[in-house]
Amino acid sequence: MRQKIKISRGFTLIEVMIAMALSLLVMGTAVSLYKQAVQVSSLVAQRSTVQDNSRAGINSISADLTQAGSGLPDSGVSLPSTAKFACSASACGLYNYPVNGTTRTLYGVMPGNALGPQINGGSATDVVTTVYTDREPDLESPGLVCPVGSTGGFDAYPLAGVTLSPLTITFNSATCPVPADPGYGFQTGDLVLISNLNGTVVQYVTSVSSNQLTLGSDPFGLNVTGTGSGSLGSLFSGQTLPPSGSSPSTVAIKLNVITYSLMVPNLGTASQLPPRLMRQVNGLPPQPVAEQVNDFRITYDVIDPTLGNANANPPVLPLSGGQVNPTTLVNIRKINVKLVGVGGLSTPGVQSQQVALTTAVSPRSLSFYDRYPSSGGTSQF
Repeated sequence: MRQKIKISRGFTLIEVMIAMALSLLVMGTAVSLYKQAVQVSSLVAQRSTVQDNSRAGINSISADLTQAGSGLPDSGVSLPSTAKFACSASACGLYNYPVNGTTRTLYGVMPGNALGPQINGGSATDVVTTVYTDREPDLESPGLVCPVGSTGGFDAYPLAGVTLSPLTITFNSATCPVPADPGYGFQTGDLVLISNLNGTVVQYVTSVSSNQLTLGSDPFGLNVTGTGSGSLGSLFSGQTLPPSGSSPSTVAIKLNVITYSLMVPNLGTASQLPPRLMRQVNGLPPQPVAEQVNDFRITYDVIDPTLGNANANPPVLPLSGGQVNPTTLVNIRKINVKLVGVGGLSTPGVQSQQVALTTAVSPRSLSFYDRYPSSGGTSQF
């Protein structure tokens, strides 16, 4: 009796090809979805980084602009004709102080329209400088830094001595902390605001020794001899110097002149890096506060000193070559800041994206005074 032998048949070539096609389709779809997920994740992470960078820059600018004009005379401070700012120990920037008539003058806010670098072939970016006295921390609070009963801080601290050749100012020996204190004191490159009944001047600190500041030759052009405009001698013209009992009472306080601008590291070379927002305090080296910044724009709202109304279109206030209308600077009431961050420039295959952040800052020392027309004339508040 014969037995039937079962023949086991496999897949046909067509079936195998169909199965392979379906497998490739499923795998391709999965890979595509994975790639999209990775790209979305990269874009989200990139956008978050760009926002963090831009927000850090906006926050830093806002904090400084809020204090603009604090401790300064409303009409500004007269300076020598040689005065410049945004300087380092070796060189000065392109910025001259505004001219009030024939006198260079320091104001709480000093615009710099189109004085920054061009980014990616665009129009020149802006620069802004804010000025205020350094009153933080409040060292006069008993027990904060100085022992109770000591003479604390540089908050308009009275000077014990002044010499004009060489230019020096001396603090009382009981000053706490001492002017040379590494945390709260002065250092080379700082500015000091000195005032008495004869006026106010700004001086550049060239060296610090114990309780004395030397005001020697400086790149800012502030420390000039004689009794001309903006000189230390102008505060004592025809009068005796401290510590003489007949000398006018003279006080000093640390001053911050802070400039924000964009800078492109290694500009024009093969190792050129994305633009950075830089913050420079007095004559100290500029420090980056935000990376990958693609644009920086500043506009200003001012009051019309004759009508008391905000201008419909706030004017651009260029500083290059000197400001011919210092009245406008005095009447700045709000600063509008736009900072554009960009990401993905250094990541191949990832689409770059920009994030624009804006803010408006009304400096406390400039905004609590305004003029409003009334039926009886102009009332002031």
